[in-house]
Amino acid sequence: MSFTNWSHTEQDGIITLTIDTPDKAVNVLSGSVLEELSRVLDGLANTKAKGMIVRSAKAGFIAGADVNEIAGLLDPTKATAMVERGQAVLMQLARLPFPTVAAIHGVCLGGGLELALACTHRVCSDDLSTRMGLPEVKLGIHPGFGGCVRLPRVVGLQKATDWILAGKTVTARQAKKASLVGQAVPREILLDAARRELDRRHAAHHHGGLVDRLLTGNPLGRKVFFKQARKMLSAKVRPDHYPAPFAALEVLERIHGLGSVQAHQAEAISCGALAPLAVTKNLIRVFFASEKLKHQDAARMGKADAAAIQRAVVVGAGVMGAGIAGEFAKKGLVVRLADLSDKAVGKGLKGIAKEAKRAGRNAGRGEAERIMSRLLPTTDLKRLGHSDLIIEAVAENMGIKQSLFGDAARQLGDKALLLTNTSSLGITDMFAGVPRPERACGMHFFNPVPKMPLVEVVVGDKTAPETVALVTALSVRIGKLPLIVQECPGFLVNRILMPFINEAMLLLQEGARIEHVDQVLYDFGMPMAAFRLADEVGLDICHHVADVLHSGYGERMTPASGMGRLFDTGRYGRKVGKGFYKYENGKAKGVDPETYRLVEGRGSQSFGDEDVRDRCILAMVAEAARVLEEGIVENADMLDAGMVFGTGFPPFRGGLMRYVEERGAGQVVAVLDRLAQQHGERFVPNQWLRDFARGH
Repeated sequence: MSFTNWSHTEQDGIITLTIDTPDKAVNVLSGSVLEELSRVLDGLANTKAKGMIVRSAKAGFIAGADVNEIAGLLDPTKATAMVERGQAVLMQLARLPFPTVAAIHGVCLGGGLELALACTHRVCSDDLSTRMGLPEVKLGIHPGFGGCVRLPRVVGLQKATDWILAGKTVTARQAKKASLVGQAVPREILLDAARRELDRRHAAHHHGGLVDRLLTGNPLGRKVFFKQARKMLSAKVRPDHYPAPFAALEVLERIHGLGSVQAHQAEAISCGALAPLAVTKNLIRVFFASEKLKHQDAARMGKADAAAIQRAVVVGAGVMGAGIAGEFAKKGLVVRLADLSDKAVGKGLKGIAKEAKRAGRNAGRGEAERIMSRLLPTTDLKRLGHSDLIIEAVAENMGIKQSLFGDAARQLGDKALLLTNTSSLGITDMFAGVPRPERACGMHFFNPVPKMPLVEVVVGDKTAPETVALVTALSVRIGKLPLIVQECPGFLVNRILMPFINEAMLLLQEGARIEHVDQVLYDFGMPMAAFRLADEVGLDICHHVADVLHSGYGERMTPASGMGRLFDTGRYGRKVGKGFYKYENGKAKGVDPETYRLVEGRGSQSFGDEDVRDRCILAMVAEAARVLEEGIVENADMLDAGMVFGTGFPPFRGGLMRYVEERGAGQVVAVLDRLAQQHGERFVPNQWLRDFARGH
């Protein structure tokens, strides 16, 4: 009997079962793939095999369940039934009368890892692309195909709880250390390692070691463990915003000591109840947006040329420049890091070394040294050498940047990319004097560079489509999500984010308390509220961007006067230890009372939570609608992706425009009309938003 997604061979009594879902870049466990696996296992159950290896014919193992199927689930009963069917198929695998081993290379996530956990043993390649984990909470659900039941048995309850609640993925090295896999070997000998693993008489059960047993091996210890886990989880996220990790924790606590059938049933019912929730649909929407950014047409078009890029110059060894240089070096590029002084370059290298050490802990011995060996420090900007690209991260001064690119263009080859990390200055003007402006564009990273996933690929008037494709693909190559943005003052993220910060400042001037404004915005779900965000970005940067936007858009972008006053007094935020908040060793220590005294003409109005929320959030909505009307980004989905991945706009809300849909676009327009009457032009809903409301 032939199958579409699975095939198997037998040699010397060892079956090799191979998954290869057709017409897909990665293997996924859709309903049809699982049903076919069930039929395959039925046929194998009665054979005289000595053992079986499960492998993939693709560059990755299994990426998980079919997210499209999860997105379509609207009824908890049907969702539970789907989960139970997946459990049943993997139970067939677990109950085969001979040992099984999963031979893992590349991504092994979600349902893929649950399938591997249903095998007797697991081995993996030590390749950097190999990643294992149960990231379901990032989609609003939790493991449902037995992951909550089996993972604690293998790695111990402590580690399993940590991995499941955080949706954590681990490297081959981390998986071996945790005994998730028995061996981590070069890909070339992975199948040999799998055959050796079959010779082990019993499956390894790690159970997390002595500490894990002391904490979780008795009723009192488990009670303390889960109480502390719930406390730590509550400090990070709220159950009304992200219910999945709380549900997962409840399942992990409830199933301890239950038989397999009851434990799987508890897992299925809980997972099924989560699948239809609005937050789940929003998180899935965000996931689809990230996939679209990674696989957009421009990224595919430029992939081959981006893979050929080997050498880069980064000018500016500050926080942003060093971050960019480190990301390039991590992905194999040789990077010449340039600045005006040895001190500046040394400080930049120190920051990169710290991040490289963290990467080395995950990737294995020698990785940090390999990253650092790719960095070539220099203070001689007149000898940049041959490179495939140059990117600057220097002061936001048009004259400095124009001079830098004028000199660089004369030194580098005709095919070199000229890239700027500017957060707000005009791309077309910046490259007006270079001989090949078609090879130039913006590549705007966000701070902190290693953690923030978004890159704005900013298109100037002269930028060639081939350049856009190449920079988009390069962004994907270094693990970022590229958003193509047409040139305008502030681009996408800063143009929409600054009204948010500015509106909070206006509220402060009118009498609002910093603590109240930020708490309302935290309650809304913002990971960093307006005043804390301003301190983190830096009041000097905010002041500069506000001036650029004011020049570009006129009265509706008039900066709050208080921002200028705080800038003039040097209260730049966390980096200088004082801003809206006080800081000690870089950590916020409460609102600084001095801030209130520095805001001249401060009013005495009081504001309700809704007033604060609507003025700050809908100020962004009004500007976002203008961005969409002007065609700065492709559509509302891409705008939402930019806000989620570039600002941390709460993923559980699905994005800024998704929030408008869920709240009711007509109601949002009505509130904006009222705010416009009270506060002026900045809140006036444009025609695009009015048409959007009529269509929803």
